Amino acid sequence: MSAKNIPNLILTIVITVFAYHLAFAQPQRDTLAPMWNAIPVPNPAHIKVITFDSSDVMYIGVWGEGIFRSLNLGQNWTEINNGLTNKYITGIEKDSNGILYASTYGGGVFISTNNGALWSAINSGLPSLKIKALKIKYPDTCFVSVEGYGIYRITNRGAVKVRLTKGLWNYDVNCITIGDNGSIVLGTNGDGIYYSADGGRTWMRSGYAPNFRVITSFAKSGIGEIFCGTYQGGVFSSLDNGVSWAVFKRKDTLKNVTAVTYYNNAEPIAGTERIGVLRFDSRAYEDWVLTSLRDVGITALARSRTGILFAATSDGALYKSTNGGANWESIRSSNNYISAFHSFNNTLFVALNNNKSYRSSDYGLNWEELNTGNLALTGFYNDSTNRLFATAKSLSTPRGYLLVSNDLGNSWDTVLAKNDTLFGVFANKNNLYFVGINFQPANPRDPASPRNDILRSTDGGNTWTALGVHSLNVKGVSSIGFNTTGTLFVSLSDSVIKSTNNGNTWLVSLNKSSSNYNDLAFTKNGTVFVVGDFGLFRSTNDGVNWTTKTFSSLYQFGRSITCTIYDQIIFSTYYGELQTTTNNGTTWDSVSIYPGLLKENVLFVKSDNQGYIWVVTNSNIYRAIDPNSLSVPKLINPNKGALGLNLFVDFIWSNVSKGDIFEMEISDDMDFNTIRERIVLKDTARQNYYQFAYNSLYYWRIRSKLNNALGNWSETYYFTTIVEPPKLIAPPNNKGALSLRPTFIWSKVTDATGYILQVSKNEDFTNMVFEKTFTKNNDTTYTHNSNFQFNTEYYWRVSAKMGNAMSAWSEVWKFKTKVQPVSLRSPANTSYGVPITTILEWTPTPGGNLYEVQIAYDENFENKFFDGISQANNYFEPKLLEYFTKYYWRIRASDEFGPTDWSETWWFITIIQAPQIIAPENNSKFLKSPITFQWTDFDKATNHHIQIAKDPNFKVLVVNDSTLKQPTFTISDIETNTTYYWRVRYKVNEYSGLWSEVFTFSTGIGKPNLVFPPNDTTNMPLFITFIWEPVIGAEYYEFLLSLDPDFTQDIIFSNDQLNTNQLLIQNLKYNTTYYWKVRAKNQQTIGQWSDTWKFTTKEEPPQMVYENSYISNIYPNPTSKYLNINLTSKKVPKSIRITDVTGRTLVTLEKLPPEANNLQLNVSDLEKGIYFIIFEFDAGYQFSSFVKF
Repeated sequence: MSAKNIPNLILTIVITVFAYHLAFAQPQRDTLAPMWNAIPVPNPAHIKVITFDSSDVMYIGVWGEGIFRSLNLGQNWTEINNGLTNKYITGIEKDSNGILYASTYGGGVFISTNNGALWSAINSGLPSLKIKALKIKYPDTCFVSVEGYGIYRITNRGAVKVRLTKGLWNYDVNCITIGDNGSIVLGTNGDGIYYSADGGRTWMRSGYAPNFRVITSFAKSGIGEIFCGTYQGGVFSSLDNGVSWAVFKRKDTLKNVTAVTYYNNAEPIAGTERIGVLRFDSRAYEDWVLTSLRDVGITALARSRTGILFAATSDGALYKSTNGGANWESIRSSNNYISAFHSFNNTLFVALNNNKSYRSSDYGLNWEELNTGNLALTGFYNDSTNRLFATAKSLSTPRGYLLVSNDLGNSWDTVLAKNDTLFGVFANKNNLYFVGINFQPANPRDPASPRNDILRSTDGGNTWTALGVHSLNVKGVSSIGFNTTGTLFVSLSDSVIKSTNNGNTWLVSLNKSSSNYNDLAFTKNGTVFVVGDFGLFRSTNDGVNWTTKTFSSLYQFGRSITCTIYDQIIFSTYYGELQTTTNNGTTWDSVSIYPGLLKENVLFVKSDNQGYIWVVTNSNIYRAIDPNSLSVPKLINPNKGALGLNLFVDFIWSNVSKGDIFEMEISDDMDFNTIRERIVLKDTARQNYYQFAYNSLYYWRIRSKLNNALGNWSETYYFTTIVEPPKLIAPPNNKGALSLRPTFIWSKVTDATGYILQVSKNEDFTNMVFEKTFTKNNDTTYTHNSNFQFNTEYYWRVSAKMGNAMSAWSEVWKFKTKVQPVSLRSPANTSYGVPITTILEWTPTPGGNLYEVQIAYDENFENKFFDGISQANNYFEPKLLEYFTKYYWRIRASDEFGPTDWSETWWFITIIQAPQIIAPENNSKFLKSPITFQWTDFDKATNHHIQIAKDPNFKVLVVNDSTLKQPTFTISDIETNTTYYWRVRYKVNEYSGLWSEVFTFSTGIGKPNLVFPPNDTTNMPLFITFIWEPVIGAEYYEFLLSLDPDFTQDIIFSNDQLNTNQLLIQNLKYNTTYYWKVRAKNQQTIGQWSDTWKFTTKEEPPQMVYENSYISNIYPNPTSKYLNINLTSKKVPKSIRITDVTGRTLVTLEKLPPEANNLQLNVSDLEKGIYFIIFEFDAGYQFSSFVKF
């Protein structure tokens, strides 16, 4: 045992420790931490979270109202709260699978698989539902901060949760971010920044300074720089993913930063508690500058993916900026505000301007609406018998009420009810009750007409008497209260009056001034404070004389004042400014009172008999506590003066009714000058992180804390640890390359009756190799009877036995057996086609921590390409290799004792380089056959491989030729009006190289295929419909008909604007040979001429005479069923024939009666198209046509 804990000194030490802590362990405030925190409220308060997913869908978390989504960056909002059982949102994130995560303060963590349409809680395994922060590490790992319990990692959509606190000394984490390298960065509430490079398994502090302790927020810029907001320190930044930090241009006015974001990829934007938004201007000022959004507290900042900035303010509004934060416009505001507040019997009461009232018995975590029927509560008070009173108004008639509840608002009884009356402030002392009222004056036009009064009850509220205060021509009652002297004070709009006989008579204590007197406060020593619009007034002699503290312009419009149970005076102004005094108003502090309180219009500042202090704004309720009110934990285990404890001790202490979190200290000395461990946590049990020394004395203590209030330390307990175990001798610690049967040797322990030897494959001895028990004091050597495994680390330890008891385990030593060579994995041996930017991979050897790589051009490794050390343990990425080159490679591992044997030698050949395309150029248009393709040559190539396809994926191949001997290829029969893709590669024997870049080209429109009349036909009619196949891409056609086969002369007909693939030509000549051709056109190009076809018309009949006067009308034309023919009375045709465009006769009518001057033909059986009618008369023929549809 060391000298510091000799038993006969224990009593003296305990007495000294006790006396020391009575003198020095007093409650205090941590001036570098926030004093206030915003509790959950029943009204929609400020926006706490703004975030965007990868598609720039915007999500906001409204404190008390839940989650809202906008698809158009804030123009419209959709509430997505279905399934959320708690609406105090602290984080919203979406993983790469589209799963939405939301964290809440009091409701835990929720996920949604359908973009917020339905939420499900995933809280199993979490120690608390108070989640302060949430962050996704892509693709789908979620990290959450559980208040006071540190970090939890959530995977498998909530099915797996792991607590991650190793190396973390403050479990109260405010914010989380992820570095570009995958690091996890935590901002704590008092202990700076912690960093983890291994997924949270271990943490190290990466930033800590007096002004860098409380971290409020993170933002990561487009270049990976991390910004963080702090209390007292402004903005810091890290350029190495959170490892190190530097202040980002310190500015005295920029201290308490609540939120950060960035613009222009790298320049930060800071939201503050009280002065609004500042932006860093690197161009004009190289400094922080105020923006148009100022003089307000900022609760959240964010940047959309399109660069639009958004800011949420403490009054519930949302702003956006499209010019980098210089100017802001409001896009959302809050409508429901707080109108009354009261803290009573550990219960909070709130009334809102929407006429609803609520109650919370857990300081805001849960709120219950009060049932007041048709009444709206306007104020809350309590009397000395713990009854709850409320002023109220009717929602249907102009009637005011004074209500009382004996069950904290579950039910109410009417104490007073008056028409046209509003009940205001309330005061009570013993059985005396006073309430201020306002009512309609008898003569509204007369300012002196009474319109307010004070009512008094001397029987507990059963009967009431008007005191006639209005006779003093006052304007209104703003506050009523009793001094400790028993004097009753009333503050009015323009004066303060007092009564020393319970309201029977009144004296003006404070005359009318420019101030409206708004509130009263009384200290235990009888000092009276009155706050007015333009000053604070103090009387130390029961209102006889007053001293005035005139407000500066910053502190005008004082509204509320309170005195805590420890005589701390705090007053507020309407515009959110505070001052405080702890010495009865001798000096005032306007600095330390602010941290944590965002700039907003203040309605009330109040305190209660539990020591809590409350600031109530339009939208928020802030809580602080006097440090003297914090409960003191009781130490439970280990017992005071405990002896023989293990080197890791389970510490246990009691929970407390006040204080959100604990601070624990373990010290080597009684005055705690040397702190061994200090940790902030919510747990009431933990084990020391660092192992204690053997046979040593330690001290420990606990205190509770809330925000920056630090309570009394607990009583200091002390304990001693166990005696020293055996000392290990051999194998030496960390020895390597041992045989598979080492001999274990340890020191003899005096009085030991035996030993226990354990050998394990892991340090915590959960993977045991063997355990051996020895029964003699001299049994200090042992050789195991079977081999250990190759290349394996082993841990061993020894404990001394004394009867049935065991000493502590010895120090754990480890050794390693000799290792085996490395096994190569990739590239595979004898492989071809390895990229020139390849990675060599191997299977790490257990125990190997350094890997030597050799790459050579020969198998003897005489001509080396590389010889060096890999930075990774299972792969190496060499510099750029050469194309189509054979390389040999091998690896050997080293541990701290030297290298292993070389691995097997493998070889590979790198890929053949890709050709460079010469012609045709990429995206060539309107190419015509034949097309010649050219690319660069490769002297080692034995073949060239070309692919031409109709799709960029080369699934529809037109050409796939790998037999080319030259870097060129010509194609003659390629389709027209088609887009093609082509690529080439070299081949050297069986080795194929990289494909070239894919080029594309398109061909012009094709030449038409002629259909009718067929080529070389004879005996054709004199009217012919020429037909050709449509050409893809053609917009119109050019047609030529000539007697000349070269079309240089005798052009019978031409037309270059045909928009169909048919053309009817009549009046051809008998027995004549004609030539015709067609080509397609569009706006971009002209196609090739078709083949030239010819035909010959039929011989001229002997009596053929064209007569055109026998037919007067054919109708309807076009027709679908019937065709009417009107003939002149001169002639009736001998026959009528209907033919198609090819001249084929389809219908023949003969032997028509002489009177057949009007005919009707049924053509419904004919298909749709153009038809000809041939009328045969004695004198010749007459022709006509019609269209069937």
